[in-house]
Amino acid sequence: MHAPPPAGCLRTLKHKFEGSGKIVPFLDTIAANLIFAVRSCSRSAPTRTTRHPPGFMNALKAVEVIFFDAAGTLFDVRGSVGAIYSRIARRHGVDADPATVQKAFSNAFRDRSASGFSDRFAGDPVAAERSWWLDVVRAVFARRMSEAVLEEYFDEVFEAFRRADSYEVFPDTLASLDRLSSRGFRLGVLSNFDSRLFDVLSGLGLAGRFERVIISWGIGAAKPDAGIFLHAAASMGVPEGRILHVGDSLADDYEGAMNAGMNAVLLDRHGRYRLCRDIARVESLTEVSDLLSRQIVNRQSSIANRGGLTV
Repeated sequence: MHAPPPAGCLRTLKHKFEGSGKIVPFLDTIAANLIFAVRSCSRSAPTRTTRHPPGFMNALKAVEVIFFDAAGTLFDVRGSVGAIYSRIARRHGVDADPATVQKAFSNAFRDRSASGFSDRFAGDPVAAERSWWLDVVRAVFARRMSEAVLEEYFDEVFEAFRRADSYEVFPDTLASLDRLSSRGFRLGVLSNFDSRLFDVLSGLGLAGRFERVIISWGIGAAKPDAGIFLHAAASMGVPEGRILHVGDSLADDYEGAMNAGMNAVLLDRHGRYRLCRDIARVESLTEVSDLLSRQIVNRQSSIANRGGLTV
């Protein structure tokens, strides 16, 4: 029987959905994160050092491919969703407080996500993703806009989140990707983002750095479903055990990848999961590139020593 998660993990989950203002197209739910927090967290005192579970470092020696989550891992929303929604709303005659809009968006996104996705991938995926997001936006402004104004507003706000100027690349992203690529690792993106991700990556100067960009809307499965991870492995032509997945969601990224047979590391930029002692976590992409670079050196040293050489 699992012990309840510590207060720190519970606060993290509450913050993620109610206060961050950084919610962008990903599909983790409160229930899923709570379950995985129970599995992964203990009552240990907080630690400032990055920890890895037994066997993690050895597993990295076999890694050939690295997949990254997109939003929250490589880049984030510039400002907040509420601020962007409010700014565009003013152009359509609606004066809305960004904090109020952010809260309404968080609730609408949560409710729409929790309602299930059985119809999410039916028919035309581009039409389906627009319909899904229109439902979210309608819930945010249902009492503030007529349907005609709402549809015009939605067209503009939907396209705003296609443009690169709505996002900012994390400071450690480019250097870390370039370092890993120079070390011979094959890189990919594995995301619950919709088809706008291709334009976002291109606009942010990231697209050319990845061999594969896989989105849930394109294959009919969303993280943490094992199907999207298995599809990613097949697309690269390598076994799951030779892949490392890096992302910022405990449920969608870390547990999803592990359950599919991949290696995984949780990107915990703000140290919210420091109480979780049984997961592999880092606080920057620089740490990821350091870990893998060190493993390459160790592997080369081991090979040389077996051959009677020293390095």
